Amino acid sequence: MTYSVDGVQYVAIAAGYGGALPLVAGALTPEATVNGLNRLAIFRLDGTDSLDVPQVAAREANLPAATALAEVIQNGWAQYERFCAYCHGSSAISSGVLPDLRHSAVSGSRESFEAVVADGAFSARGMPAMGDKIAPQDIEAIRQFVLSRAQAVRQDQ
Repeated sequence: MTYSVDGVQYVAIAAGYGGALPLVAGALTPEATVNGLNRLAIFRLDGTDSLDVPQVAAREANLPAATALAEVIQNGWAQYERFCAYCHGSSAISSGVLPDLRHSAVSGSRESFEAVVADGAFSARGMPAMGDKIAPQDIEAIRQFVLSRAQAVRQDQ
């Protein structure tokens, strides 16, 4: 948008990745675009300053390796896409709006993952209990899928 204050013309540009799309389209974005690079840039038409280029630190995925058989991980992918992708991003790649499970300590522990997903340990933070919708073996399959995606991140680094 453009506006004027006391006869000085400004242009404001919203840059980054936001709105509803990032909740489900995390896999459509490069990793670097989801680490807090959203900004509102406002330029004065006769201005001479420039924007700094933000530096993005690589995030470590310090989770254990997936231990499940390929068919369990495949089932976990299907269950993840059905129940989790709408908030945590398709293919377990978060846009940064909500936690990226590939980088969450919760994903590293079966007990912690079950407490959050099945029992609603984070319900006060907006993560509802899903134990009445997802079978226990499917919750573990989802976790194994997330671990496999975290392992893929480690191999790409």
